[in-house]
Amino acid sequence: MNILIINGSPKGERSNTLKLTKKFVDGMKSEDDTLHVDLIDLSKEKIEPCKGCFSCWKVTPGQCILKDKMNDYLKLIMNANYIIYSFPLYYFSVPGLLKNFIDRQLPLNLPFMCSNDSGVGEGGHPSRYDRSNQKYIVISTCGFYTYRKNYDSVNLLFDHLCGRNNYIPIYIGQGELFGFKELSETTDIYLSYLFEAGKEYFLNNKLSENLKNKLSLDMFSREIYEKMADASWGISQENDGYKKEDESLIFTKQMASLYNKNSYKNKDIIIQMNYVDINKQYQLILKKDGCVVIDDDFLTPTTIISTPITVWKSIARNEIKGDEALFKHLYQVEGDFDVMINWGKYFGANNHNNEKNIETPKENKKNTSMLNFLIPFIINFVALPINNFYGAIASICLILLFILIMYKTEKVFYDYLSISFNGALALLSLLFANQYSLYINTIAYLAFGVIWLVSCVFKKSLSCFYSKNNYDEEIIDNPIFLATNKIICLVWGVFYVITFIYTFIISYYFPSFSPYLSIINTVIPIFVGIFTKWFINFYPKHIAQKSFKK
Repeated sequence: MNILIINGSPKGERSNTLKLTKKFVDGMKSEDDTLHVDLIDLSKEKIEPCKGCFSCWKVTPGQCILKDKMNDYLKLIMNANYIIYSFPLYYFSVPGLLKNFIDRQLPLNLPFMCSNDSGVGEGGHPSRYDRSNQKYIVISTCGFYTYRKNYDSVNLLFDHLCGRNNYIPIYIGQGELFGFKELSETTDIYLSYLFEAGKEYFLNNKLSENLKNKLSLDMFSREIYEKMADASWGISQENDGYKKEDESLIFTKQMASLYNKNSYKNKDIIIQMNYVDINKQYQLILKKDGCVVIDDDFLTPTTIISTPITVWKSIARNEIKGDEALFKHLYQVEGDFDVMINWGKYFGANNHNNEKNIETPKENKKNTSMLNFLIPFIINFVALPINNFYGAIASICLILLFILIMYKTEKVFYDYLSISFNGALALLSLLFANQYSLYINTIAYLAFGVIWLVSCVFKKSLSCFYSKNNYDEEIIDNPIFLATNKIICLVWGVFYVITFIYTFIISYYFPSFSPYLSIINTVIPIFVGIFTKWFINFYPKHIAQKSFKK
């Protein structure tokens, strides 16, 4: 089977619409990889306009007398099972290249008049060939925030050309966004809908209402999109005319247009961007009703970001992650670091998605809980030293009860390890209470410390799985987050190995002092916990404030 794509964009291979069309075709080919695809790129061909001589009807029937490639293209049209018209909206209709190509399809019709019972027009010309089995798809993007009410002329043209209800129209507003890598987080979602549409259309020769609804969604609200679009022209309107804006200001304004007003926290935030490589400074003022960019009369900043603009653009284009660039000291942050932690909430592209916009796939995930890991150890730390026999019974009962409680949380490997180890330890204490009580009572401290230490060997240390709940999902791969948690795990691991050593020595050589150990081993971890809380805030800021590599 053959697919013919007619690319009517003057931009040729750079066409945003063609990118979407190819994704639709990829979906079709995913169901049948034997499909053959031909592409006619009208921008590369010099196709003469129709002369209106009607030689193709009376002198050379079915053949145009003009000496260009159109006769070859007519053969491709006739051999195609699927014909896809791909083009941007130009002045509320098709681009001139495509209109010319459509005019040159006159040889495919016979000259005789015929009635038209399709409800489109009052007359027509019959097809020279049987094309009843051909299927038509029209894919088009426009630069407006929505396609709605902008395709009246296009619909009438293809109603005449293909027959009303005899083609699948896929119209997409905000088409220019597909050319920006910075917005791929959102545009990739829409491209996935097109891939799905291609599969579904190939299998069913139609699109489901659910998929039609997805394809009709706008990627951004009108307010956000039009701010981005207006900023992209690089000119600002003034009383006496227009002023050309610096490229860095255009970039900063486009970034500001993505501000999510729902992230506002009862006070304005002032972010100062110092583009050190071009010696330009701007401030973004995050207000309740929007984000304003200023280039003079600066206010006292909440956060200062000093960066080469090339680095910040690379981050925006997803060529490097912002956290990775910060960890490598490619830029510097001073002031309130909370702004950086929540950057995705302030400026994330998908923050603007709602019932009127493109839908971001969401999963209802449970949170992890460090209590799942800690409580089985705490139970044994407390219960076994009191009485190895009855304490062990209490431990086993409490651990079994806790298993029933922890179902509400997401479980990780360390949760299962903690329950398995401490359950086994309590059972050993029950069986060998009098013989090995010293070893059983202290080994839990060693195991606790070793687990923390061994987890540091892996990319994601133990505490990563529990502290990720406070951040976006991407935090689990954040190098600063990983480094911070690795150091915390080292501290806790070393502390509990030391705890095991002194607990064992005191219990062995100074048994009379053993009752005080429980108090000591409860109090000291409080100070380690205070250090942990301080370090979580200190270390990322320390990394952020280091001088960047110029």
